[in-house]
Amino acid sequence: MGARNTGGRAVKVTIRALTPEDIPAAVRVWQETTARAKDADPPDAVRRYLDRNPGVCQVADLGGTLIGLAVAGHDGRRGFLHHVGVSSAYRRQGVGRKLVECTLAALRHAGLTRVHVQLKQGNAIGLHFWKRLGCRERTDAVVISILLSDSGEG
Repeated sequence: MGARNTGGRAVKVTIRALTPEDIPAAVRVWQETTARAKDADPPDAVRRYLDRNPGVCQVADLGGTLIGLAVAGHDGRRGFLHHVGVSSAYRRQGVGRKLVECTLAALRHAGLTRVHVQLKQGNAIGLHFWKRLGCRERTDAVVISILLSDSGEG
């Protein structure tokens, strides 16, 4: 991807809405930044998600190279931030924070007042990130998944 470490300095990125043309690069970033890429999220599924949530998913673009993304959407009542990831060479430089800020602004613009984020149990790095952004951990909810296919993905 041409990523380079900038020694901890903030990088100048453009945060913009994810477009259908960005999907292949976005999927690569998603696969790089998650412990296990989901088989349930092939490019055509991402495209359908974008169609249902126009302007909400965001990417961090550095000179034409995608280095981060935020996958989010809503049901008209609540927002859901499913994934935020930044290529390893650009972490701890404010890119993730900028992605979240722009994604939350897009959800706020859609009229939403609450956004939920789900983390895998034991994701200490993710939990630390969200708490640094002022989020609060909820212990009063349990997520239940119903598998509609035999892919094994939850």
